[in-house]
Amino acid sequence: MIMENNKPSRKSDILLQEIGNEVFLYDPTKGVLHVLNPTAIFIWNQCDGEHTMTEIEKNMRENFQVTDEIELHSDLMEIVQNFTELGVINE
Repeated sequence: MIMENNKPSRKSDILLQEIGNEVFLYDPTKGVLHVLNPTAIFIWNQCDGEHTMTEIEKNMRENFQVTDEIELHSDLMEIVQNFTELGVINE
């Protein structure tokens, strides 16, 4: 389970690829591409093993200009959980 003080980190063999106007994560061990939207790209870049989930949420609010009144936490947790299930970040 992902907690607020977790510092998710990208797996070193996962590559960020831009193909045309699309951005993908490429897992060379599985030969799989995962399409990312702009929010997921931002979160992916924050998963550097240095930022806690709380810091990532704060950075998202600042970057996307999201006020505190808007619930963001569950979306962030869901995206990081999806990254975990896809095997692209370290557990």
